[in-house]
Amino acid sequence: MVTNPGKMPLFFAAALLLALFAACTPRQELRLRTAELCRHIPNPECLERSQGFLTPDYYAALEAVFTAPDSVPLLHEWEFWFAAADGSPIAEINCKVRSVRPIDSLHALARLHIHPADQDYPPEVHLLHLEKQDGIWLISDFDDTYAAALRRLVK
Repeated sequence: MVTNPGKMPLFFAAALLLALFAACTPRQELRLRTAELCRHIPNPECLERSQGFLTPDYYAALEAVFTAPDSVPLLHEWEFWFAAADGSPIAEINCKVRSVRPIDSLHALARLHIHPADQDYPPEVHLLHLEKQDGIWLISDFDDTYAAALRRLVK
């Protein structure tokens, strides 16, 4: 076995490094995927573009709420907040993934800091729920808007 004098064997060091990399990779991949999903937090301007990034149930509920006759952004504060003046989602401007916590093998919860368009305001904390479907992490809820959409649809 090749060794470094006064240090651990190279084989052991390589094995340890490989084990550490393997242990961190799923969380790192989930964190990278969460950062990607930040660009697809739904709002009226990006709902269709975001369809492939939301679970089908979440997308269907939001689509039904958005197309309801009484749907205007001011009735749904989170919709209005995420649409910047030029129609681009604020989440695309400045969204930081602060943490991602796996709940089980199919669910995770991410804490996001999102800076409003006016940089004089401090970042706001938001929760992004993720669900793995067909091997792909998708948005299953954002700040409990799925539950809110279901409540509106029941009315």
